[in-house]
Amino acid sequence: MTIGDHASRIGFFADSHADEAFFLAPHFLSRLCVPMAYMPISTRGEGVRDWMLERDEKALFRMTQHTRWCHCSPRRKGESIPLATSIIFGGRSTFGGGSYFAHNRKWYEWHQLPKDSAAHKWAIAFGEVASHNHFVLDRDGQVFNRSAPVIKLRAEATETEHLELLAVLNSSTACFWLKQVCFNKGGDSVGTEGARISKICGKIGLPLMALMCRRFRCC
Repeated sequence: MTIGDHASRIGFFADSHADEAFFLAPHFLSRLCVPMAYMPISTRGEGVRDWMLERDEKALFRMTQHTRWCHCSPRRKGESIPLATSIIFGGRSTFGGGSYFAHNRKWYEWHQLPKDSAAHKWAIAFGEVASHNHFVLDRDGQVFNRSAPVIKLRAEATETEHLELLAVLNSSTACFWLKQVCFNKGGDSVGTEGARISKICGKIGLPLMALMCRRFRCC
């Protein structure tokens, strides 16, 4: 029995298809008069380190499907979001091969946004490429880019279940297992440098160990 048997979903939080335009410094978005509801805290894969999340960026992100974009008046000339960024966003390619403009998609839409209606609001995030296992529990509902996939447990999962799973994922046993099954991205897998491995979401099928047996009844 693996983690995948108990997770609602393991994969990326969402895909903007233009991270450099969607993940920005908080002061920059504030200058553009972006509503607070549209600039949640965000983290990229390289920001998931030492079992903590770096929170120095915010994402241009609509929190709910029914929220409508608020076109605020710019504070300074040229600081209108539609004027500054709509061309970049609208020029993104779609699955059909055209652009957002050509397919009449809103320029501020995210490229892919999985629905997690059956999942818990919390998420266990991890850096896709790292030398060690740095799994972090996010309770705040922040945004992650493609290089920081998430593990979403079922909606009825308890805090204890999240913490027990987190303990196993960050164990030395899990680190050894991941180094055996994941792709090497450089470095020394045995020596002091530490190999950087790509933890592809399909590989995060870590077998649940005795520590989890009491809670998940896997043995």
